[in-house]
Formats: sequence, C-alpha cells, structure tokens
Amino acid sequence: MLPSALTSGGTPRSASGRGGRTAALALAAVALAAALASAGVRSAESSSGLLPDLVERRAVVEVLVKVVADPSAVRAATGAAIGPDAPAGTAGRAATSPPERWVVRGRALEVVGRGAAGGARGGLLLVGGRQVAELGRDQEVTVVGRLVPTEPGDDVVALLRVQGPLRAVRPPTGWRGGAAHLRAGLRTAVEPLPADPRGLLPGLVVGDTTALPADLEDAMRTAGLAHLTAVSGGNTAVLVAAAAGGAALLGARRLARAALAGAALTAFVAVAGPEPSVLRAGVMAAAALVGLLAARPGRGVPPLAAAVVVLVVLDPSTSRSVGFALSVLGTGALLLLARPWAAALGRVVPERAAVVVAVPLAAQAVCAPVLLLLDPRVSLVAVPANVLAAPAVAPATVLGVSALAVAPLSPALAHVLAVPAGW
Repeated sequence: MLPSALTSGGTPRSASGRGGRTAALALAAVALAAALASAGVRSAESSSGLLPDLVERRAVVEVLVKVVADPSAVRAATGAAIGPDAPAGTAGRAATSPPERWVVRGRALEVVGRGAAGGARGGLLLVGGRQVAELGRDQEVTVVGRLVPTEPGDDVVALLRVQGPLRAVRPPTGWRGGAAHLRAGLRTAVEPLPADPRGLLPGLVVGDTTALPADLEDAMRTAGLAHLTAVSGGNTAVLVAAAAGGAALLGARRLARAALAGAALTAFVAVAGPEPSVLRAGVMAAAALVGLLAARPGRGVPPLAAAVVVLVVLDPSTSRSVGFALSVLGTGALLLLARPWAAALGRVVPERAAVVVAVPLAAQAVCAPVLLLLDPRVSLVAVPANVLAAPAVAPATVLGVSALAVAPLSPALAHVLAVPAGW
C-alpha cells in the first residue's frame, strides 16, 4: 500500500494496470534497499570503536556525553517515564529503579575505560539520581558510570548507570543556547501556577514533562490523554495552522501563508529540540497540512507515505518505535477518516461539533490496536475525554507558545499569557 500511495493520488487502488503495479514494486524495492543500506551503515558505526567492547564488558567508564533530550523521572511502579519510544527491554529494567531515579538520553562523544581512551559514537541512556534531573538538553557533560548493554536493535547502545558527580564541560551555544533560554523562560513563566498546570503546560508546548505530577500523568494515561504531553503531529499542526490563520487575517497570500507556516514549524522544531520524536512530529504535521489543504482527502497520503520512507531511511530504528507508529496512524486517520466521518456526523449534529468529535474518534479507532498491545485494558473514556479536551488544546498551545516567545523580553507578560493557558 505504501508504494502505491506514493505513486497515486492517494489510494492504492488508483495505481491500476501493469504500469502502476510496476512503478509501485520499483518504489518498494528502492525504499527497502535504502532502508537496509541505512541500517547497515548505522550498525557498522555503532559496532566500531572502543565503546562496543566496553559495553560488552560492562565496564566502569568516564564518558563525554552530549545530552539530546529532557530528563524524565522514573517511577518504580511503572517505569512510565521511558515511554513508547524506549529501547526494547529498557522499560522493565528502569521500572525497578528507586522513585528518585531519572533518565536522560545522550550521545557519546569520547570514552575512557579499562586503560584505553578514544572517540565514541552511539546513543546512551543515562540513569541516575537528582543530578541527572538537572541536566539540560544540548549540554555536554563528563559522566562516570557503569555501562549496561541494551537489547539488539535498540536506538541506544547502552544504559549508563551514573556512579559519580557529573561535570559540566560546555553549555549549549548558538541557536541551541537560544532554544534552551526560551525553554527556561517558559518554565519560569509557569512557576507561580498550581502544580498541575505548571507541569502540564511545558509538556503541551515543548514536550517537557520534568515537572508533571505523577498522579496527573497516571490520570492522563487512563483517560487516553497522554499524547498531549508528547510532541506530536497534532501539536505542531495546531501551531502551524495558527500561524497560517494569523497570516490570512493580515491579508497575506497563499504563498506568504505557506512560508510563515513553514517558518513557524522550523522554529518550533528548533526550540522543542531536533530529536527524532520532534522531527517526526514536524514531518507528520507538514504531511497532514498538505493533505488538509488538498481538494480530496486522499491527496495527503502520498506526502505521508514519502515522509514515512524518508524518516525510516534516515533513522532505521524509527521503524521499531511505537510512538512513530501511533503518529503515522493518527495522521493517516486525520487525512482519510476525519473529514468523511465529520460529514456523516454532520447530518445529525452541528458541523463544528461533528468535526470536534470526528477527529479524536478517528484517531482513537486506528490507534486502538497498537495501544492494546501496550496495555490490554480498554479505556471507555478515551474518546469522550479527547472530545472534551480538544477545544482547550489549541488555545492552550497557542498561548503557551506565545508565552515561550515573549519570555526573554518580558517575563511578566509571559506569565500573563501562561495563566489562561493553564486553565
């Protein structure tokens, strides 16, 4: 279906005849070859150098690490902080950690251990106490700890159990430093708010869940709302749509609106952090907007299919990510099901209400089989909860992003914007 979607106007059946089938098979072969070649290169890189041998020996090492994500708390009962994008087998190990354990993803740059030293390449998952929680994205630190192998095929080569103090080597610089400053400004703006909105708003805006209360996180997971604090195509689509809509109100033409939407998307990816989950969300949002601006619902399928191929080629481990699967399924539901379902519901309820109901209903319907693999319990409140939350998500996101943008210039104004966003 994916190759034919790439060669058609949006539905596999339109690629009829021998020519269409040949083109689809050729595209499938090219995509498969590219993904396999990329996976081979990644595998060769991760198995070369000093680090793999030290991982196999579970050595105590000193590593220069660049932090690539925000820290997450690990709760002993569930290990939920690891999330759906965690390396296989990691969640169970992290789940047994004490409550005050934190994890953060990093990229190894240099390693010293067992009397040898050298450059290193590969992802690491740092596991430690409160000092790990204080790490900032894009910061470079020297860490002493014990390496623990992960499962074959994971997108990190090892866990690094921190055993000593962390030493900061280099703070974020350039645009990365500016992005870190903006994120810190948002955290400052929400600091006076009650605990729930203080933890929820940064998660909604940039995926920062470091301050999210555990009971709220559990409640959101039960209600099927956990996706709101993970940077997703839905969040980015809201932001881009708001930018394009604002440009339209100012009288901008279609090309100018598209340019502004693209600039907003690029800026968001830079601030939220160009890590795989954020890049996927940006690509999914772009594909969704292309489809929604098209004349027919199926028109968005080719860009979505192309985005899937490109992302898997660039990072083969993406194909194993549950988060990626949910993102693609949700975007596909938005492109193919939301509009016709809204039209059907529009016969019995007002048009706007039909759209509000159809979007989460379609997403929940197509994502349910994957979610059941993660948790066999069926949430009967997921669709109603998403319907009730939908009207608040867009304004809260826009107000939160506005607070993020003005925080360096006026912390007081940022707080004023954050207050209604936290309602």
